[in-house]
Amino acid sequence: MGQPLLIDPVAGLIYTFDFSAEVPSGASVTGITVTAPSPLVASGKSDDLPNKLTRVLISGAAHGGIYQVEATATLSNGETLNQAATLRGWNG
Repeated sequence: MGQPLLIDPVAGLIYTFDFSAEVPSGASVTGITVTAPSPLVASGKSDDLPNKLTRVLISGAAHGGIYQVEATATLSNGETLNQAATLRGWNG
């Protein structure tokens, strides 16, 4: 695991999950779900399925807390792809 991304507990962070490098040729993304552990809140999700990505506002982190947010892309061929982002709440 690399260094976690810092997330401001007050403002949150807009994060992009990009599956474009992982989707096999001939398949498309039909949906993306994002799961954030409590106390985080994932809101304002904006899918760009033709470009195989989604953006989401992640907020609610506690200072010093480390969290893993996960995204799952469902493909037209029935496969699923997973990505995770490690975030750390930080009042800088």
